[in-house]
This record gives sequence, structure tokens and C-alpha cells, in this order.
Amino acid sequence: MDGNKEQKLNRLRQKLADIESRRQQILEEIIQLESNTTDVFETDVQTTISNTSPTEDKIRLFRSLFGGGRDVYPRRVKSIKTGKSGYQLEKPNQSEVGSLSQ
Repeated sequence: MDGNKEQKLNRLRQKLADIESRRQQILEEIIQLESNTTDVFETDVQTTISNTSPTEDKIRLFRSLFGGGRDVYPRRVKSIKTGKSGYQLEKPNQSEVGSLSQ
């Protein structure tokens, strides 16, 4: 009887591990869908993003602010004339700097 009981416990533990794995997959899908469709001002009003925030939160904030093509990313630039720095949008393999049309 002990062998049968141990086998049943092992099967139940495996089922539980499978369920937990599937649960994680579903949670990741939910997070992905929410981050792609919601506005940062609706979802992150009570959340403060800082330089110590997790990378995933920073990326979610950036994507919510700069929605659109996933192939566009920021590039830090500095003005030779004024010395001011900032960011401009850039696409990979673009022919001229700052040009978003290709």
C-alpha cells in the first residue's frame, strides 16, 4: 500500500507542477496583453518609476509613452550648437539620422 500511495503522491505533485507552469504562462500572457493595450496613466497612476525600478517596468512605461512600431527606439543626441542633450526616434538601418520614413 505504501508504494501505491507514493505513486499517487508523485502523480499529484506532477499534476500540481504542470498546473503551476500553465498558470505562469497564462499570467505572462495577461501581463503582455495589458502592457500592450492600456494607457500608462490608467494603470500606473499609483506606481512611480525611478532609476531603481525593475527593467520590465521601465520598458512598459517607455512603450506606453512611445507606442507604435516596435522597430523604433530612442537614440541619445547632443546639440553641437547649444550643448543640450535629448532623445530622437530612430529605426534600425535607416539611411539618414532622424528620418523615420524609409
